[in-house]
Amino acid sequence: MTLIESLWYGDIAMNERGIENHEEYNKLTQLIMKQEGELKKSLSKEQIELYEKLRSNLNERMDLSTCDAFTVGFKLGVRVMNEATK
Repeated sequence: MTLIESLWYGDIAMNERGIENHEEYNKLTQLIMKQEGELKKSLSKEQIELYEKLRSNLNERMDLSTCDAFTVGFKLGVRVMNEATK
């Protein structure tokens, strides 16, 4: 199966790829989780609901931003390959 076919059939899902064995990333993730837990302890039920909506919107925006960065990077890679073959 070609790379393009793998993309078409969903065998390659870049949005599901995690960052593995990255110490700084893992430390930040743990810190964020700890701080989020501490924050939620101090919030009322209504504030927690608002916070969850905010997190959802931030995650959606991050997904859009990440998708755009991937698209720009992919296009740049194609342009580099095109130039390299001239």
